[in-house]
Amino acid sequence: MAIEDAVVLARALAETDSTGEGLAEYDRRRRTRIGKMTKAARTNRDAKTSGPLARQLRDLVMPIAFGRFYERATTWLYADDLGTLPAPAEESRTAEH
Repeated sequence: MAIEDAVVLARALAETDSTGEGLAEYDRRRRTRIGKMTKAARTNRDAKTSGPLARQLRDLVMPIAFGRFYERATTWLYADDLGTLPAPAEESRTAEH
């Protein structure tokens, strides 16, 4: 997540005229994905704090469901296209030499 955030933030800052605009654009681009990940984490947490009957049912169903549905259900986590990082600004290249 930190690497994804860094790439999206770098792109947003490079594509806007001010830091404030870049941060607002970063927030706009990340809001949906972060919301979806937060919901998935909450659901995962809640499944682990269920009562004894729900835990037994989960333990019976998971071996079957995991093999059939897990990959499809989690592909979105690993398939986000962040694009490429912007090229370094010209002034930073000339300052180094």
